Amino acid sequence: MISGKLLENRDALLVRCELCSPPLLPGKTKNLGWIFSSRRQPKMIKQYPYPADEYLLIGKVVKAHGLKGEIKTKLFNDLPDIDFNYSRLALVAEDGRMTALLEIITHRFQGRFVILKLDTIDTKAEADLLAEMGVLVSRDDLPELNEDQFYLEDLKGRVVFLAHSGTMLGSVSGFFNNGAQEIMIVHQEDNEYLVPLVDEIIIEISEQAITIDPPPGLLEINLK
Repeated sequence: MISGKLLENRDALLVRCELCSPPLLPGKTKNLGWIFSSRRQPKMIKQYPYPADEYLLIGKVVKAHGLKGEIKTKLFNDLPDIDFNYSRLALVAEDGRMTALLEIITHRFQGRFVILKLDTIDTKAEADLLAEMGVLVSRDDLPELNEDQFYLEDLKGRVVFLAHSGTMLGSVSGFFNNGAQEIMIVHQEDNEYLVPLVDEIIIEISEQAITIDPPPGLLEINLK
């Protein structure tokens, strides 16, 4: 991977990475610990190809901030006081090219955003080139989760079944926050179901599937 000091344009900072499928984490839960959720956007959050066995997507760069190379970053979490204990991160473009891990020099919160100063990014012109890139953290740097906790990013693609009938509802395509709770988007052909992530509905999470028990009428009401 290439040091950001070689940044004359964004291509100089990026290298293409080999892709691999997200790992499937075992476990089941009645006391869910949902980490790194995403807020609903007019368009779905961009999909960034990256080696998901090595990294976790936690946000995206919005734009440059100031004149000294800082970047304004939107974390996929609605709480401004989220613990941000990372010392380094990587950035990924939509075509899958990535930076090396870059040291975080400083960070500070600004409402729902975090302002980052990264090593080797020293000017606004350099920071401008990073807009819309995904923000990754190394899995080696992630805190250890309890057995009943999961990163939402790792649940994407899992098949969702109805507990009472065993019927396959669809597969998880994303998440958002409606202001009151986290919502799981379940895609089925041309339909999307919106399923609240609450203990009463999420019954079990296995290695490849999620079992839900929604109250009568919920899926019809939340059919998108």
